[in-house]
Amino acid sequence: MNPETSSPKILGVPIEVRFRDMDSMGHVNNAVYFTYLEMARVAFYRHFMGATQIQDLEMIAAKATCEFRSPATWNDRLLARIWVSRVGTSSFDFDYEITDENSGRLIATAQTIQVAWDYRTDSKKLVPQRLRELLL
Repeated sequence: MNPETSSPKILGVPIEVRFRDMDSMGHVNNAVYFTYLEMARVAFYRHFMGATQIQDLEMIAAKATCEFRSPATWNDRLLARIWVSRVGTSSFDFDYEITDENSGRLIATAQTIQVAWDYRTDSKKLVPQRLRELLL
């Protein structure tokens, strides 16, 4: 996956629609969008935070919502845009927009709430300072 940066704080991540993503009606199944969001989160951390290992992600997803605007099909070239919309003490929000790259058609909008996580102690922690600096 080669993320494209569309602004200093918004990351565009190309998403390949796989055959297995389809439902019996020929559309991307609604549950698959949460995998697309996860792919965008990991790409964000790799691109902006230099993550190279799972422990570098420093977060767990606490809540995810998705609004489906139009169906995606196997032939669509999707682009997931991700950005941080809120930073708290120990949590932060990612917002997403998934579009068809060819037409610009809006496919879905979403939001996830992440809790900053220390995998060594298996507990929440403060939002990492370097993420806070990136966003301010």
